[in-house]
Amino acid sequence: MAESAAKTSNRKKRDPPGSEPGRVGVTGAGGTGGGSADQALETVGTRCSSRSGCPDNASPSSCSMKRQIHVGVTRSLRFFGRPEGTKGSMPPVARAGTVNKSLTRRRHAGGQVPPWEPRARYPGAAFALASSRRIGDNRRNKTRSTKREDVMHRMVTVACALALSCALVPHARAGDEPIALRGMGSFHIGGRVVEITGKPIKEVAFTPGGVPAKIDMNGVFQAEQMYVQYFLPQNRKGKVPLLMWHGGGLTGVTYETTPDGREGWVNMFVRKGWDVYNSDAVERGRSGFASPDIFQGEPVFLNQANAYERFRIGGGEGTWNSDPAKRKVLPGNQFPVEAYESFVKQVVPRWTTTDAAIIAAYTELVDKVCPCVILFHSQAGQFGFKVAQARPDKVKALVAVEPAGIGDTAKAAALKDIPTVMIFGDYIMQDARWPKIRQNDYDFADAIRAAGGKVEVINLPEIGIKGNSHMLMMDRNNGEIADVIQKWLAGKGLVD
Repeated sequence: MAESAAKTSNRKKRDPPGSEPGRVGVTGAGGTGGGSADQALETVGTRCSSRSGCPDNASPSSCSMKRQIHVGVTRSLRFFGRPEGTKGSMPPVARAGTVNKSLTRRRHAGGQVPPWEPRARYPGAAFALASSRRIGDNRRNKTRSTKREDVMHRMVTVACALALSCALVPHARAGDEPIALRGMGSFHIGGRVVEITGKPIKEVAFTPGGVPAKIDMNGVFQAEQMYVQYFLPQNRKGKVPLLMWHGGGLTGVTYETTPDGREGWVNMFVRKGWDVYNSDAVERGRSGFASPDIFQGEPVFLNQANAYERFRIGGGEGTWNSDPAKRKVLPGNQFPVEAYESFVKQVVPRWTTTDAAIIAAYTELVDKVCPCVILFHSQAGQFGFKVAQARPDKVKALVAVEPAGIGDTAKAAALKDIPTVMIFGDYIMQDARWPKIRQNDYDFADAIRAAGGKVEVINLPEIGIKGNSHMLMMDRNNGEIADVIQKWLAGKGLVD
């Protein structure tokens, strides 16, 4: 009994008041306590009411360091484990009575510490962890209370490193998880071989001061192919692939990162579990171009004002100005107007004589990867509807985002078994062209319904989503619209 009492007495001497065996104690200016994240923050004077990281659309440098350190300490608990007896959920990692014991066992058994995913995700974390291990190695023989302090030193070190990494990576957003893919890649599809004759042979110097080479403009040329890039999520939930087709004068960048640096629909729908195939239509972007002997007619180039005034960002003609301060924006518009110049850089030349080649390439894509869902925008309206009419057995749903063209009304019955939704943004009745364009879409929808099909129309302002331009996938509320589309697809039984 005396020996037991002595052991208890010694333990009480080693354990700070208010702490429990196996629980990290933190000594601060006001006393001691347990090792929860909140107590640690109170001790170092960095407690804050918000548990979130940098707010959306805010530079991390504008976030308070208190908030960043709070998040850092919370994340550091995931590195070292949450102390025994503390409140809150705990991930299935080693607990932090001392150092991460499960890692220590694996290191002893395998010779090396297994890689940690957070090292790659948070710059500076690896350095902090290495430093914390050295601290631990130098203090192995100290008392239990000192070891507890070491653990807290490690957590604060990791927190500081994470806060620094937040400042160094301005586009990182709290809550965004890494996208896990089971595969990604690209390919070209479609096109034809064209023979050209009767052209003179030229000598061309390809670099300044270079030796000229003879170029024969006659012969067989590849033309009218289409570029496709795909992303396949590890956790697939969409029952079929999702194809994204962009509008006129643009490329597949339409669905990638928004002009102001936010996630686009490619990322969003991959996160939702869809196999996404994003393409550059024929004669756009990485699909390549052809000579005037193949592409008949002249390309159309858009000036800086065109999209601003035509895509319902400004209020029509005369609302764009080279001085951003003098531009007129539609009230409540969701387009990121501060990044309009970035959007203009996405614009490419377009031809009005290549529709048949574009439809041929899209049809070949459907033959290759479908059954599928096709999501299309603006000019691609006619492509989406016409390809579905040509391959109705391969298309499981159509998502028409402000389609500026329609299919063949005489063949509307071909779409009767394909669920279809048309989605429109805001300000349409204030525009010079869009009331007529939308009415054409309504009439085509009526033709499909008359043939026994089902077409749903979603005017976003009618469901409380307001302020959208013609470029809905780039607007600030693009995620909310993506959720509307996802809900509709799930309602059609296309999501596991």
